[in-house]
Amino acid sequence: VWDIKAGRQNFSFEHGSRLTTMTLDDSGRKLITGGANGAITMWNFSSGEKLRTISTDEAPRTEVTALLHVHMVKLCYHVSVGWHHDVWMWPDRDKAHPRRLGGHSDDILCVAYVPPNLLVSGAYDGTLIVHNIESGAVSRRVAPRRPHEGGGDPSFSSISSSRRLSH
Repeated sequence: VWDIKAGRQNFSFEHGSRLTTMTLDDSGRKLITGGANGAITMWNFSSGEKLRTISTDEAPRTEVTALLHVHMVKLCYHVSVGWHHDVWMWPDRDKAHPRRLGGHSDDILCVAYVPPNLLVSGAYDGTLIVHNIESGAVSRRVAPRRPHEGGGDPSFSSISSSRRLSH
């Protein structure tokens, strides 16, 4: 962490592997980092103190490519995605078990929250999946157009939906 006005480094976060992604919680006081070794760690952003490692043996130890903090009415989650093809939701409380949302067949590169209860994840193969956070169900899948389908915009060809994308 750098003091921009003074032009000097105040402290650094020793993650333990190559740092691949990070995010802040809603308060801006906790930094959540993800690494190449699959570890997800929570830090006090003001002091650099390591608060806890929130990943467990339940999740694969593959590179974390994106993190997201989701604040819902009853509970907050730290969401992680990566080379393991799943979305992992870590409740923001000690000793709570994570939830796994599947559906991708390739490395997941990004994730976004759509209030009040949807997560959208995007994979290397171009597939987008919309999950309902509360039920874990896939609400929508958007697949890239395959070269043999021809005609029109080559980026996306099909949208499959189990129900309308609404709140």
